[in-house]
Amino acid sequence: MNDQILNTILWVAVFILSLGIAYAIIFSEVTRALGSSLSDEPAGRGYQDAVTPPWQTWFSLLAYVLALVVIALSWYEFGIGRAVNTVTVLFAATVVWRRVLPEGHSTHYLKLILTSMTRRYANWVRSGDRVRAATMAELLGKIGLDLPGGSPASLTDRR
Repeated sequence: MNDQILNTILWVAVFILSLGIAYAIIFSEVTRALGSSLSDEPAGRGYQDAVTPPWQTWFSLLAYVLALVVIALSWYEFGIGRAVNTVTVLFAATVVWRRVLPEGHSTHYLKLILTSMTRRYANWVRSGDRVRAATMAELLGKIGLDLPGGSPASLTDRR
């Protein structure tokens, strides 16, 4: 009976984690595209690191680590064949979830990115970190968002 419960828990975990992995992959693609579009350099990631919300890094890391744990636990409890099946189902379910989740050009991701960027900007202005605030103001300006009293020059010139 315990094997059946563990089996069910592991398969449910695979489907939930595949959703998290699909979301993390799409979000990463969006931040890379946005970061590259803001950069003047044609090669590289551009400003991907600057536009990626901090929580997204932790979310992705958690999803990938938990997926590895589920694969390892499947192998430990049910053998190598089950681990291979787990990886296969995890991959297939991730592909399916990518078709169900909002596409990369959806405003869903852009709203999350802009909200994170404006919050970080406000936090840096509030804490007096003028260099970071000016850099974020410049990026937000490139996106087309004008900040009240937030031109990069006015932030770095204050004494």
